[in-house]
Amino acid sequence: MSKYMNLKEKSYEIIKHNIINLIYRPGEYLEEKKLSSSLEVSRTPMREALSRLEDEGWVNIYPRKGIYVAKIDETLINNVFEARKTLEISSLKLTAGRLPQMKLELLKEKFADLTVDDPKKLEIIDDEFHNMIISFYDNFFLKKATVNIMEHAKRIKMFSLDRKVKEVILKSKEEHIILIDLLLEEKIEEAEQLLYEHLERAQRYYLKILVV
Repeated sequence: MSKYMNLKEKSYEIIKHNIINLIYRPGEYLEEKKLSSSLEVSRTPMREALSRLEDEGWVNIYPRKGIYVAKIDETLINNVFEARKTLEISSLKLTAGRLPQMKLELLKEKFADLTVDDPKKLEIIDDEFHNMIISFYDNFFLKKATVNIMEHAKRIKMFSLDRKVKEVILKSKEEHIILIDLLLEEKIEEAEQLLYEHLERAQRYYLKILVV
């Protein structure tokens, strides 16, 4: 990979990481010159990185106004969770007889050991579980789309991390344990239904946070 491509990729990855982890806040103005200076990247690779970030929904670029981090709003949450419900449940249909039981048992133990005082740990294990489900896609285009969707979902979760109440953490923990038991028993149709309900509840929860 050329030095130019490395600089463009470096800019893209660092800015996206900062957006997902809320170092750059939703709606924040990003000055291109300052970004280039802080990342030690020239104008052209920086602009190409920002164009890619706009294509993937991370920033909005307005002529003569500037670059702004995409907001977390009702449209984004609904779009992300509608996509997740479609992709994750479709992927679950492919998992029958293929899910590694040892991995499932380990994840079950991790969920069981969770306490209500550690929402960040819940999100880490939650990501591990859902990424395992979608890993069964043997399709380049679906995998690429799914990575983008799950990264946007991670930003939404980070946005709510300090607002998670104990009841929500306990409910999520309980649902994941039941879901894993269904998968261990290869009750895929029941698992699909519970996964759909789980994602629906999460969608409603994040929408509620917007108005609190």
